[in-house]
This record gives sequence, C-alpha cells and structure tokens, in this order.
Amino acid sequence: MVKAWKASGERAAVFAASRGVAPSTLTWWKWRLSHGADLPRVDEHDEREAMRLVAVQVEPARTGAEAPAAWELHTARGDVLRVYAGTVSSELVAVVQAIVSGEERR
Repeated sequence: MVKAWKASGERAAVFAASRGVAPSTLTWWKWRLSHGADLPRVDEHDEREAMRLVAVQVEPARTGAEAPAAWELHTARGDVLRVYAGTVSSELVAVVQAIVSGEERR
C-alpha cells in the first residue's frame, strides 16, 4: 500500500481516505519500511505449521446501549473485526492470521 501511495502522488490523507485507513497508519508504515524494518514476509509460511479451524460465533450487531468493542481491526477490503473484553487471545491470534492469509489470496 505504501508503494501504491507513493506512486499515486497523492497526499497521505487523500490516499488513506480512499483506502479506508488512517493517514497516520500509512505514514508510520512508510517510516517503518524506510528504516530497514525486519518484518516477516507473509509468503514465508512455515510448512510444518498445519492449518487449523477455529470456532467462530457470529452475533447480531450490538446496539449503542450494549458494551462497546474494546478495539476494531479494519482491513483494506472493508472487513471489520470487533474485539470485546474477555476474548481469548489464542483464538484472536488464529482469527487475525486467517484474515491476513485471506487478504493475500485475494
């Protein structure tokens, strides 16, 4: 996304808004990548790690009177993952990994 932003010639705010991300996220990644960050590559998958299924319970959208999400993850594709207090971290890791893997295949 940083490469596409630089190639576009647009300001960070304009480019980020058109992609549904915060301008600060875009500029942080530009900084992070320009400083030789040692980031794992998505295509460097450990073949020994087997894919596993994770139980997911889909609940109806909560109204304003109910407990708000502790935080949300928004993908560039427009998916939203809302995480509430009490979420089991191991299940959350598996869900996020599945989302990232799905993003790469599309």
